[in-house]
This record gives sequence, C-alpha cells and structure tokens, in this order.
Amino acid sequence: MVADPMQREMAPRRRRMHPLAVLGLVVLGMLVGVAGLWGVVVVMQEQRAAYINPHVYVLGVDLGGLTVSQAEERLLEVADRVDAGVATLSDGETEWEAPWRDLGMTIDARSTALAAYVVGHEPADQDPRRWIRLWVGYHAVPPRLGLDVDRTRALLEELAPTLERPASPPSVALEDAEIVVTPGTAGRRLDVEASLEAVLSAAQQGRGEEPILLAFYEVPPATVDPGPLRQAVEAALAPTIDIASYDLLEDRWHNWTLGPDAMVSWLRLEGAEEAGEEPPAVVLDRAAVADTLAGLAAEMGETRGFRTAEAMDAVLAAHAAGGGAVSLAVTYAPREYTVQSGDTALTIAYRHGMPLHAFIQANPGIDLDMLRIGQVVVIPSQDVVTPHPPVPHKRIVISLEEHRLRAYENGEVVYDWLIAAGRKESPTATGVFQVLYTEESAYASLWDLTMPHFIAVYPVAPDFDNGIHALPFLSSGQRLWSGALGTDASYGCIILGVEEAETLFHWVEVGVVVVIEP
Repeated sequence: MVADPMQREMAPRRRRMHPLAVLGLVVLGMLVGVAGLWGVVVVMQEQRAAYINPHVYVLGVDLGGLTVSQAEERLLEVADRVDAGVATLSDGETEWEAPWRDLGMTIDARSTALAAYVVGHEPADQDPRRWIRLWVGYHAVPPRLGLDVDRTRALLEELAPTLERPASPPSVALEDAEIVVTPGTAGRRLDVEASLEAVLSAAQQGRGEEPILLAFYEVPPATVDPGPLRQAVEAALAPTIDIASYDLLEDRWHNWTLGPDAMVSWLRLEGAEEAGEEPPAVVLDRAAVADTLAGLAAEMGETRGFRTAEAMDAVLAAHAAGGGAVSLAVTYAPREYTVQSGDTALTIAYRHGMPLHAFIQANPGIDLDMLRIGQVVVIPSQDVVTPHPPVPHKRIVISLEEHRLRAYENGEVVYDWLIAAGRKESPTATGVFQVLYTEESAYASLWDLTMPHFIAVYPVAPDFDNGIHALPFLSSGQRLWSGALGTDASYGCIILGVEEAETLFHWVEVGVVVVIEP
C-alpha cells in the first residue's frame, strides 16, 4: 500500500543539535560539578577547622581527627617514648653523662599538640592544590620538649650529697713534743638553685654538646688554736716517775727514773682527725706505756717481765698524781728444757723447783711417762710457786747439803739453824719459793702428823703443800725425829727444833722468799 503524499508532508520533522551546543552543555556540567566539589571541600575544611588533619603523627601516634586538647592528653600518655638525648655534667674536675630525661626533660604536650594542629591549617594551606597532598600524605611532627623545673630541682637535691666534699680538718701532730698544725682544705656543697639555672640555660639553648658546669658553695675548713695543746703537752711531760722492781730470783733491785724523754712517746692527740668538730686532746697512750715497760723488763733479763695491766695502771696513776715512786712486781715467763739422759717428769720438775702437777699442766700434749732424750718440754713460770708480792728485806736460804737454814733481814743473817730435810724416797724440792701462808698447827692426815708452827713453802699437789715446821708429833703424842736434825728424815718438809720453829714462825711474812739449794 502506498502512503498518501499529503500525509507525508504533515508528519513532524526531527532536528539535529549542533555540535557546539553539545560541547557547551558538557562544559557547563563540568563547571557545575567542580563548583559542587569545591563547595563540598570548603564545607569539609570548615568542619575540620577545630581538628588536627588526618595522617599527622607525633612519636608514631596518629593525632588525626583529634582536637588540640585531646591530642595533648594523648601525648601525655606516650611521654615516656621521648628520647631527649644525653647531657654532659661537670663539677669542674670530672665530667659524666646523664640522660636529659633524668634531668627532668619531657615532652611539652601542649606545644606539640599545637604544632600538630598547624599542619594543614596555615594560610598557605588554603590553596586547593595542597589539599589532596595534605589529606593523603604522612606528616610526622617532631615533639616539642620542655624542662620540668620542679623535677629537675628534686633530682639536683638528690644528687647533692654524692657531690658534696666536706672540708678536711686541720692536721695536728706531735713532733718532738711540739704541736704542729697543718691547715685543712676547703670543701664544697652543691648550689642547687645556681645549678638549676645552668641546666635550664642549656635546655633553652638546644641542649648543646658543651658540658653543663654545676655550681658549688665553698665550705671553709675549721681552725685549731695550738696554744692550749702546747700547754697540755708541757703538763704531760712535767712529772717524774721512779720505778723500782725486785727480782726475787737474783735478790736484787732494778731502778729507773722516767722523765720527759721517756714520756714523750706516750703522748698522742685524741680527736685530731676530727679537729674541725672538737679541739683534740693530749692523752697518754696505754699501748705506748706498755712498750716502755716492755723495754724496762728486757733490761732485767730475757724471762723477766711485769704484769702489764697492773704495771700500766700504777704508772699512769703516778703520772696523774704529778709523779712519784712506783714498785712493780716482776713476773717470769715459762722456759724450755731439753730432756737429758736419766730425766723423768718428777726429777725435771723438782730440779726446777716446780710441783709435778704444775709441770704436767704446762705440757698437755706430751706423754711424760715416755720422755725421749732431746725432747723439749716446758718449765712453768716461776710465778706458779711465787704468787705473792715478795718481801724484799727478808729472805730465807736453806742448804740441803749443809742441812742449815739461814734467815736474812736487810742483808744480814739473823738466824742460822740446823734442819732435817726430806729423805731419798720423798726428797725436798730445790728452787726459789716463798712463804705461801702460815698455820699455827697443821695436820697431815696421810701420816697422822701434827706440824707445829707450819710455814707453807711450795705446793706438792693441789691442796697439799710442803713447808717448814717444828718437830712433828703423832696423835699419840709421840714427838718424831728429835735426834734427826742434820739428816734427811722427813717426808719432804724442812724440820726445825721446837723453839727455832716458833721464832721463825713469828718472824716470817707471807711473800718472804725461800731459796732451797741442793
């Protein structure tokens, strides 16, 4: 079927858009889009005006999206991550390193948070060309550091005692009885506030490599006035002490006079090492006194000595009294003896005037029943048998060979009598003894003997002594050994006639030396 030509003419005709119009529409759309995007960005910038921009980090912590106050709190939580470096401190003589953190350096959270906020909020950052780089890039902000002054002061106060150097006191010495004073040296004490200023200055100047010089106060040394000490030395050297000692073994006196030359070695200064606290005092050194006495004892003989403590007390008492005379007892050291052929413990003990039990006690590690020739044994001290202070003006000498007893007073013989001594099986010991005690009538139960006017001379065993006495008698009343004077008849004691024993009994004193010779 063919369409009507009129109908074709009446149908609407479609128009084509010009290419330029199309281009204009595209451009217009792009402009509208850009304007919209610009608007969105501007709105976002305005909304972020109070917040730190994304991807801003301090000490590895992302602060993006936080307010300055929030960032400040967050930074305080990670303050221990700060590496503030090392400071060098100096006291003017030595240098040492200390971490700045130990000196009070820490993060300034407020300043650091503000520095983080500035990223993307500076005027130049309003340029749109910077926005994407700011939003997408990584921004590390170095921490801002500050000094905690209170903490730094506390740390310096804690350090102060270790740096303090006390003033050395003056040295006071005795040289040839002269007082010599050497001045002390000044000390120092840390000036905490001045040192704090030095640390603050170094921190503000960027914590440079130059050492921080700490400040100190000078502590002056004490002084000593030597005048009183010189007077004390003169007073200490003024006394004169006369010492006398009686050697009962040799029946002789030893005499010394101690003056300044001897006493100067006794002096010492007590408290001289702390002269800055209290003035020193001149005192007598007991050890030096003992040394002087040891030197005197050496002059008497190798085995002689003094009872040290007793002698020192006596000498010091005389010194305190301004001088005077002192009598010192002589003591005797143990001796060594080399065993000879035929020796037994009993013969050795009796030969040296020692009771057997004392000889046994002096040789605890030796089998005295099996002595060998050449073996060395110890002879006890003479003090064992002469324990009392001797009576120098009286002395008894007994000769076993002559069978005689002679009593001396002031060097003169006042009595000379015949005696009886111990028989062979119970001999009288020889040696130097002394009167131990006296007893008007002693009883020996072992032999049923009563011994009138008994004078104990030496111990035979514990609680058993031999001595001098009158002719004894039995409990029956029988007198023994009346005709035995001049012989060896007793059980070890020295026997006198009845009248002689009574006379000697009233003449002797405890401590009178009794020498029994072979």
